[in-house]
Amino acid sequence: MSVLAAAQKADNNSEMQSPAVSPSFLPSQPGKIPGRKRGRPPLHRKMDFPTHYPDSLPPLKVPKKRGRKPGFKLKPRMVMTPLAISPPSSTPEPDMSSIPQDAATIPHSATPQVLTVCIYINKQANMGPNLDRKKLQQLPDHFGPDRPSVVLQQAVQGCIDSAFQQKAVFTLLTQGYGGEKISATFDGKQHLLSLPVVNSVGYVLRFLKKLCRSLHCENLFSDQPITQHNASYQSEE
Repeated sequence: MSVLAAAQKADNNSEMQSPAVSPSFLPSQPGKIPGRKRGRPPLHRKMDFPTHYPDSLPPLKVPKKRGRKPGFKLKPRMVMTPLAISPPSSTPEPDMSSIPQDAATIPHSATPQVLTVCIYINKQANMGPNLDRKKLQQLPDHFGPDRPSVVLQQAVQGCIDSAFQQKAVFTLLTQGYGGEKISATFDGKQHLLSLPVVNSVGYVLRFLKKLCRSLHCENLFSDQPITQHNASYQSEE
């Protein structure tokens, strides 16, 4: 084979092994983009909006509240009061209408006025060995009218102040609780004592009667006016 024929054969073989690349698939050379200018990119154009709108919508209708009709009257509200429930009692209560009661035990509804008492002093009575008649004459003719506890305190304190020795009257009394206070001075100091609680007019009279019996001067106090010298006192109803 000649050399020229061998060279042609080799060229044919290389053309068969590597197919030809079309120019459309070849990479383009870097360069300028056609149609694009240098500098800042162009701004977007503003869109024009219509300045005129269609006719405005009709106003929204709100239903009005209906008022009261003329001559309408409000009905008063009924207030329900709870009924007092009394506990069941197995035994009936005793009838106390026939039992006498003093003014202190009567309910307040029956006695609208405050309970008062008035105690009169019999300055002509026997004073006994413990009371000084001159000092007793300086006391008022009566104590009250006032509350029973106050009148009892004034009467007992009057006996202590009128005694030859205050200790003799003070030692006859016992300590109470909740009542008015009395005082006596002996052994170089002052002594205090509380009287018991007074709940009735009769208790005042019984207390003073017991004290006067111990002092040997009975009939010193009374709940009735006493005529002394030329002065007379009318009873208070």
